[in-house]
Amino acid sequence: MKLLHKLMFFCLSLTFQVQGQNIWAEVYEYPFENTDEPLHLISVHFPTDEVGYCIGTKGFMNNITSFLLKTTDGGNSWSVVNESSNHPVYGFNIYFSDSQNGIIINYGGVNSTPKIYRTSDGGINWETEQITGVESIYDVMFRGNTIHLFAKIENNQSGFFTSTDSFTSWGLTVCPINVQFPQIYFISDDVGFGHSYLTVYKTLDGGESWFPLGNFNNPYSTMEVPFSLLFSDNGQIGFSVGTYNPQFLKTTDGGATWSPTSLDAMSSNIGILKKYNSAIYADARYFSLDFGENWTSIENGNNKQIQFLFDEYTGIATEQNKIYKMDTSSLSVGSALDKTVKIYPNPAHEKINLEYDNNLNIQKIQLLDLSGKVIKSYKKDYNSLDVSDIHNGEYILNIITNKGKTTKKILKL
Repeated sequence: MKLLHKLMFFCLSLTFQVQGQNIWAEVYEYPFENTDEPLHLISVHFPTDEVGYCIGTKGFMNNITSFLLKTTDGGNSWSVVNESSNHPVYGFNIYFSDSQNGIIINYGGVNSTPKIYRTSDGGINWETEQITGVESIYDVMFRGNTIHLFAKIENNQSGFFTSTDSFTSWGLTVCPINVQFPQIYFISDDVGFGHSYLTVYKTLDGGESWFPLGNFNNPYSTMEVPFSLLFSDNGQIGFSVGTYNPQFLKTTDGGATWSPTSLDAMSSNIGILKKYNSAIYADARYFSLDFGENWTSIENGNNKQIQFLFDEYTGIATEQNKIYKMDTSSLSVGSALDKTVKIYPNPAHEKINLEYDNNLNIQKIQLLDLSGKVIKSYKKDYNSLDVSDIHNGEYILNIITNKGKTTKKILKL
């Protein structure tokens, strides 16, 4: 009788699985001892599906403390690893090549020089390294295992650094033009873009030479400050957010000309752009699945910032002292895709079979428990999923395709 009741409840819950999903799940709140002092969670990176790190700061100019948070369950829970006044405090990025080895880059400033902080034990201990000849850092971009860095160097020149081993070693190219790039974006080792205050530049040789593209002619300002720069993988479509009027601009010709996006009227105070394949997120307020052709508003995302994307629909966002897991699949998944992907048997004992159209390309499948924790990932043989090694109970299948994401609730008996 208990099994019959469980099956009846499970079948009823299938009807509401997508509609009942919550976009935001608050997973961590850093203790706020003094609500009058500023506190910011600034940079997040996941070297694996399960292990992630978040760096933050609290306090005022003369008494700033930084802290490091860590998760080992895909962002569902976080804990403090290290808290110190000796860590970097201004404009830094965090990057881990694996679960143990990572760096934090300090940009430097008026009274400090740039530094690299390095750990080999998951953030417990850090070593400090000076970047010889660098006076301040303008911007850093992590692209896979490659790090691109643009900086002010000796003799009031600009230099471009590239490293493929977390800055254990790097190559320096002195910029041939006298220009500052507050934002850089590289699509390959050789091809990249640099955004000065009024002009976008492009390089085809890894920074050895740069040539100007489109100008940002704004009658309301003599200096435009770019907040975020982003390009498609082929370099033709790009977006820039900054102190422009209009603020949110788009190019479809590789940066030669720029025009307001359809989102610009609503884009006040957007600061961070993130992409995953063809999906773009403007902070945690809007997202597009077709690289900016159409945008969808994200409810309750106004004060949050996207920090990391796991895929087109899920990621990590921060708001002051809080960390959220985001899932926008309920905003973008239609009934057509739900009907295209079929699973059976359900309930299942050992295997779950999938049926879907030939023109549907399944990219990844994840099995989650009801708390959102990833129990198992399937990266091949999508037609038959082995569930024989998991405990009995209810689970969610996240099925990510080239046409969107759908979720299926399953029962393992």
